[in-house]
Amino acid sequence: MDDGLKQRLIGALVLVAIAIIFLPSLFSGEQGRRLNTRTQIPSVPEVKPLIIKAPMRVPNMPKAPEPEDMYRLLEEDKPVDMARNKDQVNSKTKVKNNTVPVPVPPALDARAIPKAWAIQVASFNTRSPAEILSTRLKKDGYKAFVHSVVIAKGRVYRVLVGPKIDRLKAQLTKDELDAELKVNSILVKFQP
Repeated sequence: MDDGLKQRLIGALVLVAIAIIFLPSLFSGEQGRRLNTRTQIPSVPEVKPLIIKAPMRVPNMPKAPEPEDMYRLLEEDKPVDMARNKDQVNSKTKVKNNTVPVPVPPALDARAIPKAWAIQVASFNTRSPAEILSTRLKKDGYKAFVHSVVIAKGRVYRVLVGPKIDRLKAQLTKDELDAELKVNSILVKFQP
């Protein structure tokens, strides 16, 4: 047999085989897979708006203080001289025949708020140096803050450390600060 004839016969057989395989699928029509076109997204839920009543002012409620006045020092308090009162403090805070201090329960003021002490480290005419010193003290582990006060000469910015409820601990912190910063800080009463 001729090679050309063999190739034609093989080609014809391949075409017949392909026709046998694919022709039934072309004419079946309805039996093929159908794509589900129904959506899987749920319908929009019904959302009812929640109506909140306007806030009601409580009668006879005092107005909150301004942020600058929230924590203030009592202006009439004078600095405490612990050198004069050291024997008095030591006699109250030491155990008999022992040098371990006994914690003194905090005293309460008329509003039942504990009395506290703060150490005034410095006072400045502008806020910037006060903030710088306060930041330095915070880095050294002290609880420092800046408190602005208006006095007869104008506004001053005080750098304070504290508050401390225990007067003896406040005095020890004052002594540390005086030695570290080479200043003569003052111990003042602190009132929130």
